Amino acid sequence: MKKRYVVAIVIVILLVALAVFGITRGKVFDKSSDTKNNHTTNEHELLPEVDAYYGSEKIASILGYKTEVGSNYIRDNIVPVESSRVIPVKIINNGRTIVGMKYEVRSTEDSRLIDNGEAKQTENTEKTTLYEINASAILQSGQEYQLVLTLETNNNENIYYYTRVMVMNDSFVDGQIAFAKQFSSSTLGQDTELNIATYLEPDEDLKNDDLGYTTLSSSYKMLQWSEMKPELQGKVNVSAKEFCIKDSGEAGTYTLEYQVKASNAEGVEETYNVSETIVVWTFSGQNYVLNYNREINQVWEANDNNVGKAFIDLGIQNQKTIDVAESENGQYIGFEINGDVYTMDLTSNGMKKLFALDAKSVSENRMTKAKMIQTDDKGNANFLVYGYSPSNEHLGENGISVFHYDKENNESKELLFIPFSQPAEMIDKQIHKLCYVNDGTIYFMLDNSLYYVNIGTKESGKIVENMPDGSYAINQSKTAIAYNTDLTTMNSDSITVIDLTTGKEKKLTGENGEKLSACGYTGNNLIYGITKPENVSDSMRIDTLKIIDKDYNEITSYSSDNTVITGVEITDTIINMKREKKGKAISDDQLIDNTEKLETKTKSSYFADTLKLKELAISFVNQLSGKNELKVEEASIKYKKSTEVNTIIKPAAQDQYFVYAGGNLFGIYYNQNEAETVAKTNKGLVTDYNGQKIWTFEENYE
Repeated sequence: MKKRYVVAIVIVILLVALAVFGITRGKVFDKSSDTKNNHTTNEHELLPEVDAYYGSEKIASILGYKTEVGSNYIRDNIVPVESSRVIPVKIINNGRTIVGMKYEVRSTEDSRLIDNGEAKQTENTEKTTLYEINASAILQSGQEYQLVLTLETNNNENIYYYTRVMVMNDSFVDGQIAFAKQFSSSTLGQDTELNIATYLEPDEDLKNDDLGYTTLSSSYKMLQWSEMKPELQGKVNVSAKEFCIKDSGEAGTYTLEYQVKASNAEGVEETYNVSETIVVWTFSGQNYVLNYNREINQVWEANDNNVGKAFIDLGIQNQKTIDVAESENGQYIGFEINGDVYTMDLTSNGMKKLFALDAKSVSENRMTKAKMIQTDDKGNANFLVYGYSPSNEHLGENGISVFHYDKENNESKELLFIPFSQPAEMIDKQIHKLCYVNDGTIYFMLDNSLYYVNIGTKESGKIVENMPDGSYAINQSKTAIAYNTDLTTMNSDSITVIDLTTGKEKKLTGENGEKLSACGYTGNNLIYGITKPENVSDSMRIDTLKIIDKDYNEITSYSSDNTVITGVEITDTIINMKREKKGKAISDDQLIDNTEKLETKTKSSYFADTLKLKELAISFVNQLSGKNELKVEEASIKYKKSTEVNTIIKPAAQDQYFVYAGGNLFGIYYNQNEAETVAKTNKGLVTDYNGQKIWTFEENYE
């Protein structure tokens, strides 16, 4: 067991059924109707792999889908097209015979068709097929378009591939890629010709103690991996993410992914997945760095070196906290780290590996993700797998799989597969708000809408849709939601509360024209406001604030003569109220609700290591018994084609704004100004619901 100092300041998080993890389509399963994970690499079916090139440089690896999906959601990469307007494409056949490739070029504004045709096959072997696509002269240089490729195979199946293209007049891309590679190798100490220190913009207030995420604001020492001495393993994969061409120069965003190995303070060699994204601006032949970030995720293993009696050391990670799902009796916990999902029995020190990713890159973690929902008192668990499906049963499909882990049989079994067109990162930004499985139904939130699917009948639908931010509240256990029935942010005629453990609804109403506003939860206690008819306005003016328990019994209420509450802020058990009296602001007042303080067995924390600096960790409130040695067992995984829901749940059509930064989806917003502010702060871009860029950092950079 390695000796570490536990940092005293512990980040307390909601210890409910939430955990994020990813799984790759390269995971191995057999081909029976109930497929079982057996780790044999030659038995998993794969769709053909499509790689697009810029000259001799592979610039994009494109996923294949057996059903058409919304191309407006796909923003994985962009293919630069040389002035010859020829796009070379290489296909790894993966056991299929490719008989043809069609292409469509569509507008990013409204997806209207710009160009289409048949690609020219230039080479065909058993393992690979080469094609060339001739981009039409109608495509404007420097303009971004959607590109949809359709592969036809010898068994009459169509496979769809989605990316973006941009025709280039100037050949700046080669130079930018070479510069990006040089910058990357310099961070590993492999190239001393480029002085990367000159590109830094160090922030004196930054602690520089976390290698999980490094930017230009970090110190030169952090950029050089501090005291660690990583060694590159294998090749560096480059993909283009964005391009912006202006009179003042050309900007290209590139992501470089690779693995390194490094020894820890105990001399144990560990593996890391690394993703670097760099924005290179070229002007008059000179390259400049507009933005840079590096994400490091340690490939974690459950062993005696990482699991102790007082903590679970998760190593260097990009994420800052870890979500843990605890059973009600406190015996079991469930968590995920980089695609591997675990439960742990705190009494026996035994761990079960419910699902394994074994990711070889950060992008594999982003392609398919998952989330722990809950664990029970017997060590069983429910979790989700979402995005690009890793199974043969849903090969080339996008959606959400609902899994149940049975401890007695040590088996994770798929209960449902819900087709859904949005990629994993978009689902991930939304489904963490709420997801719960009771005995017969799964409830989850996407697009600020609450969905349900019956596990037995596969009946699905929306309970309520398009709830504005501020119109609803979710309890700490993620087992209840309260929303303003009128779908207003305040002053509703009633509040609807749904208990997801039973599926029952209850309406809270006022008296004599009073209006209600759902304000939030402390633990599982609901806080809501009551406004008299004469005080109703366009801003919050609450006369009485009430707190009720899960059985709708009143715990306490707050009111004061001639005083209205103009704002409610909830932090853990403290309710802070902003107030006005006779039209003038007065001092804040507070309520403290300790009646629903949930006792937990674990906390999200971190270690301060002399070599690796800050490491993510799960700390135990009470030290575990030292009687039993750590034992780790891996569960079998079973899928069923029959679990698929026939009705495809479609994203709600509404005003949404997607912010991309660092080569990835940063967040989803419902206010354009807010989205643009976030994009400006993070040097990113904003797209609308149709996938059209409406604001970019490069366009506004001088």
